[in-house]
Amino acid sequence: MISSRTYVSELERGIKTPTIEKIEELCCEMGLHPLTLLSLTYLQGKTSKNLKKLLRMIENEANEILNEKE
Repeated sequence: MISSRTYVSELERGIKTPTIEKIEELCCEMGLHPLTLLSLTYLQGKTSKNLKKLLRMIENEANEILNEKE
């Protein structure tokens, strides 16, 4: 087990703030990609329409950054 129940509970209540490494560990344990968890957290309480809009925005921003490197 990578985290105690107490730690996860503190994350859920906003008492603790996880590092990127801890998010990756938790996601691996849950069988999720970290971006999935972060997107769902960001979209809390919103619809699948909002998810599609967010994913398009992420794709566009990532493509812009990748194109700048070329």
